[in-house]
Amino acid sequence: MGRSLALLLACAPACAGGAGLGDETAAEQTSGSGGQAASTSASGDVPTGPGDTTTGDPGTSTGDVSTGTGDTGDETGGSSGDATTTGADEPHPELYPTDRTHSPISAYVADHLREIAMAPAGVDKNAAVFAKIGGTSTANADYMQCFQSDAAIKDLPVELMPALTHFRSVDLGMGVTDFDRVSLAATVGVTSTGLVAGAPTPINAEVEAIKPRFAHLLVGSHDLEKDQPAELYTFADNLLGAVDALLINGVVPILSTIPQRQDLGLKDAYVPRYNAVIRAVAQGRQIPLVDLNRELAPLPNLGATDGGGLTVFVSANLDRPCHFSESALMYGYNVRNLEDLRALDRVKQVVVDAVAELDPASPGLAGAGTPEKPYLIPSLPFVDLRSTADSPSDSFDSYMGACDGAKDESGPERVYRFEAPDDINLRVMVFDRGMVDVDVQVLKDAAPETCLQRNDKEIAGPLPSGTYHVVVDSYAGNVPKGASGEYMLVVMAE
Repeated sequence: MGRSLALLLACAPACAGGAGLGDETAAEQTSGSGGQAASTSASGDVPTGPGDTTTGDPGTSTGDVSTGTGDTGDETGGSSGDATTTGADEPHPELYPTDRTHSPISAYVADHLREIAMAPAGVDKNAAVFAKIGGTSTANADYMQCFQSDAAIKDLPVELMPALTHFRSVDLGMGVTDFDRVSLAATVGVTSTGLVAGAPTPINAEVEAIKPRFAHLLVGSHDLEKDQPAELYTFADNLLGAVDALLINGVVPILSTIPQRQDLGLKDAYVPRYNAVIRAVAQGRQIPLVDLNRELAPLPNLGATDGGGLTVFVSANLDRPCHFSESALMYGYNVRNLEDLRALDRVKQVVVDAVAELDPASPGLAGAGTPEKPYLIPSLPFVDLRSTADSPSDSFDSYMGACDGAKDESGPERVYRFEAPDDINLRVMVFDRGMVDVDVQVLKDAAPETCLQRNDKEIAGPLPSGTYHVVVDSYAGNVPKGASGEYMLVVMAE
């Protein structure tokens, strides 16, 4: 590479939150599932999409990959169809790129959303009802309630009128619709733990009360207030559990990324990590994602107030969250209301109106996850959700080089490869739940003796330009042949 290998083995002070590429002490294996919270996912047959461990499907991944779009206002770009992708000839799981606000709904995704709605538990759901699930910005009266009144709406794009009419059509009692209903699953200050705790959980209580076909879910802003990075791993468990609970009930979740917090400047670095987890869950389950953070980023104060709330356009001393003029769309609630109604319109088209697709299929992920044919990470950031349980590879049992060869990694693994065209500050995170225990290794080549670092949660540090491999392997220190199962992988350049 023309660079000293010593650079690979030195961790900058900024990586104190994780194991640096040369921090052998920080990389020491912890027991069990790495201190993560117990799994909160509901049991049953979840329509999980491409990462479903029962199918052996290669799952999904993402990077800055253009997918094409059919929704107004999203950036588009042609796909190169080069050797880093599988091509778009056969139906396949979609990548969820970071250069558009609404995740693509190709024919594959559209079919999957209709399958969720047709699940046995979904037969009694109302196709004109959605649930609002989340914390402060969702519980606020400025979120979507204004859509109930024609007088409160101004400059709404005409193409969204059918969705507005559709979701106004069901009276939930005393003239209340899902727009202005006070949700049992939207509470000021709630964390992801609060949404999945209790019997019933707030989510299950709201689903039982209104029988929604869809659900808007934004959570994580208040998880930032807790100790990091430990809370990030709890959040990942909780979010996947909340989504799976909705899927089991035949409800199509629409996830949203979280905005910046004006009052938590020291936690700014964690917002992209939380949003990468949210993207991984949405992509892994092939459900819609609204990148609210992307839409708010150009706004004054990032469209956010202190305490997890959003700004709102004010006229004549009144909040006008359903005004959508150019000046009104400089405020957080106005943007969120517009994009969330657009998201409802998109899912209505494919689930209710049976439109075959809204976006063309994009190239999928190349590779098989083996040392000989690793998955090719197209670009960073990259997220993936799949399982080691159905992996075609079980070649690596221990990792030498700069890593501890005594650690038993004899379970099945999945192998990824990426190119770093420039020097980067790399962060690799792996998330698992319950009895699953997977570790992550960064290798120079697809050979265990070239290991640069390993950890059961996170690796962070500077990395020179070059070609590298990331391996997610099933730890077997406590379970013979490895505690294999479902995991989420995040690879970022910070």
